[in-house]
Amino acid sequence: MLARFAKLVVLPVALSFPAHADTKSLVFFVPGGASPAITSMHRLMRQFEGAGWPAENLSQFFYPYKSSLKKSCRVLRKKMDEKIASVPKDVSVIIVGHSLGQFIAMYCLADAPWQHQIKKFIGLAGVANGQDKKALGCGFKRCGEWVDFLTPYRNAELVAWLEKVSPVVQAWAPCSLYSPIDRFVSSPFDSGALPYGDNYTVSDFSHLDFISRADAYQTLSDACRIEPKLIR
Repeated sequence: MLARFAKLVVLPVALSFPAHADTKSLVFFVPGGASPAITSMHRLMRQFEGAGWPAENLSQFFYPYKSSLKKSCRVLRKKMDEKIASVPKDVSVIIVGHSLGQFIAMYCLADAPWQHQIKKFIGLAGVANGQDKKALGCGFKRCGEWVDFLTPYRNAELVAWLEKVSPVVQAWAPCSLYSPIDRFVSSPFDSGALPYGDNYTVSDFSHLDFISRADAYQTLSDACRIEPKLIR
């Protein structure tokens, strides 16, 4: 069940999807930092296909999450820019970022020359507002520059940056889903809430459920309204 802020919202669970999605829309998936070999975000991509999105419209992008923000953005943007350059300029884009990928995507795309083509920005179990404590394991191995930028929760540097990019991100119709039983993003759990846009609490989802559970796409679609016929 989904809750939008403190207000409980019951959303329909039986939407009908067209046989073929709007081929003018691309979906860019940005995972939480795992390598292509172990990420499970492809499970969510397969659910998109099952809902009518053409496989050729779905792309997953990685970045060196243990490196600096500058390098992460350079790597992430290179492949995205190449994809955008290969399609007409009126093609719309949906960004789906999971965990750290929510923040990295927002950070790296806020100044992208094609930012006006982003029609929806979706965060799943993200860390947009930062964390009260550093990520698990950062005391034992090297973590990226993003750790300091996001710690502590709502720190002054992060807040200032969020305010700076607010007009850009708001134009993306942002929507985020997060959970109080996340376990991984738990300090505080609403770090996944975007400072603007629609934010939903999904009470029974774990951190990986957002990209791997059988009803992950349906839950995302119900909250963020991304069934293919609505994206133009």
